[in-house]
Amino acid sequence: MCVGCEEPISRERLRAVPSATRCVPCQTKFDKRPKTTPHENPEILKPKKRPKRKARDLSSVTEIG
Repeated sequence: MCVGCEEPISRERLRAVPSATRCVPCQTKFDKRPKTTPHENPEILKPKKRPKRKARDLSSVTEIG
């Protein structure tokens, strides 16, 4: 039985991939989905670049002391 649509998986598919848990249409949809885990997409773990801060204008600040 397919874990996606709960229909039987074809014999041809199971002969080709004995450990298949999805029928061909469901596996195709699964493969095309966005990759959302670090295991599937290592880019997720990379730190995001922060925009550079603008320099502050300190010309109007007076010194204390």
